[in-house]
Amino acid sequence: DGVEFDTVANLTRNWRLVWNYSSNELETSERYPDTKKAKSIANAAGGLTPVTDAFLASVPDGTPVAGFTKVRSNLVTSYRFENGPMKGFSIGGGGQYRKESYPGNFDLDRNGVAEMIWTPGYFVGNLMLGYRTRLMNRTVNVGFNINNLFDKRYYRASALSSGAVGIGRDFRLSIRVN
Repeated sequence: DGVEFDTVANLTRNWRLVWNYSSNELETSERYPDTKKAKSIANAAGGLTPVTDAFLASVPDGTPVAGFTKVRSNLVTSYRFENGPMKGFSIGGGGQYRKESYPGNFDLDRNGVAEMIWTPGYFVGNLMLGYRTRLMNRTVNVGFNINNLFDKRYYRASALSSGAVGIGRDFRLSIRVN
């Protein structure tokens, strides 16, 4: 269950705004039915299944899938100057918001019950400056980006055993010649 939308608005001829948002609740049911059936057959025959028991305890019904994020939103805007002393220049910026993410379940306190693990949410802001001109009858675009403007430390989780520390502030210069 949830809401998801993506919108692009040209506020003026030179000013563009892009916003997307998604929010959802996720529950899984009947996870690993074949594994549960095999465990049941083995247990009924008197067999022990400690490894299977530990695995199934880590993925109970009703938990989200690894990498699930409840809320995501991006807002990006840019403005290009077409007249006056700033002609050819553009400025823009944006932000990415992520609520906490679910990498999985793990028995942290070793009591035999796996707890749901959530990584903290984060916001990352970006800034963009650009210049468009013509050189030797070709369009040249020069861009300068500052990503993670506020140098926020964050973690992007996709599973218990994988994820990535977010990239710190970085600067990028690009030149494109058509």
